[in-house]
Amino acid sequence: MTVPPASDSAARGSSCTRAAAPDAASPEELDLLMQLVAIPSFSGEEQRAAAWLVSRLEALGVESTVDEVGNVVAVIAPSASESVDGDIYLLGHLDTVDGFWPPTLVEGRLSGRGSSDAKGPLAAFIAAAVRARVDGRLRRRVHILAAVEEETSSRGAAHLARTLLAPVFLVVGEPSGWDHLVLGYRGSAHVSIRVECAAGHSSRPDATAAELAVGAWAAVEQLSDKLNGGAVGFNALNAHLLGIESGSDGLVDFATLHIGFRLPARIPGSVLMETLGQLDHVTMQMSRLGDAVLVPRTGPLPTAFATAIRQHRMLPVWQRRLGTSDLNVVLPKWRCPAVVYGPGSAELDHTPYESLEINDYGRAIHVLTSVLIGL
Repeated sequence: MTVPPASDSAARGSSCTRAAAPDAASPEELDLLMQLVAIPSFSGEEQRAAAWLVSRLEALGVESTVDEVGNVVAVIAPSASESVDGDIYLLGHLDTVDGFWPPTLVEGRLSGRGSSDAKGPLAAFIAAAVRARVDGRLRRRVHILAAVEEETSSRGAAHLARTLLAPVFLVVGEPSGWDHLVLGYRGSAHVSIRVECAAGHSSRPDATAAELAVGAWAAVEQLSDKLNGGAVGFNALNAHLLGIESGSDGLVDFATLHIGFRLPARIPGSVLMETLGQLDHVTMQMSRLGDAVLVPRTGPLPTAFATAIRQHRMLPVWQRRLGTSDLNVVLPKWRCPAVVYGPGSAELDHTPYESLEINDYGRAIHVLTSVLIGL
């Protein structure tokens, strides 16, 4: 496996000085990460990784279990002499996209599927929570939640949102870079559009179902451009044709378009579907929908992260992401202060070059520990 140069420029902030950020992962914390990455856990196939993680957490003295849908749920009790009400949720995910290879550690960088997205952030959550407990200043109960199927259906996060009470603070684990915070994601929708016509001989001049589908896609692009109004980046609506199927039962020819949309905050899914309803002679089915989510940059939670990052003589960087995460699923239910944070570079997600700098993993653990102690 060839790994690109160890440069996470997209995941670094502006340095106040050239001093290296202190702290490093302990051998036990590094082993936690490497063992977790070494277990394949494609979306929908997380059982082995979940069982191993429960065993590892119990060895660390952390009460943990696997819930009805396969999520790992662990709880760390406060260790400070005086505790405060209100729980902190650290929500990561166990699953990865396909494409496993044995992890390797070369020159301070761990290469492996899930090292960045998102077993690195999940392992950092666990290491930080254990550090905060051992430190003796953890004032709030911390829930470590390792969700399943984030890369596909978000079934694990949806179950957690339905069954757990809202926390006081929520941190979602995704590769932001140890000195970056993510404050928003665009929404997403998956829509299937089907066109039909009477079966006929190809010598006839009538349009085929496949040709009608091509016209429907052109109409979708036109409607999307109209909604977009020239917006770009996080504020833009994007439509992508993910697949097309066609066939016939001998009486009716059909073609189905599978379309993925990325939705900005200004265009909720209801507006998208209302607009697509202008298409003539088609039937539509939506299989997945989630609106965009945004969280404020001010408040105790982002302030705690900013303070911890500045302790490393770095300026925190605030981002909004063009994709989606489990934050889109749980935030509408829990409606609590939240940020997205974790070591790693999103630029390497889902690629054969996925990897994680071990120094950044250690710095993220230190930042998270400071946050948990300070809240």
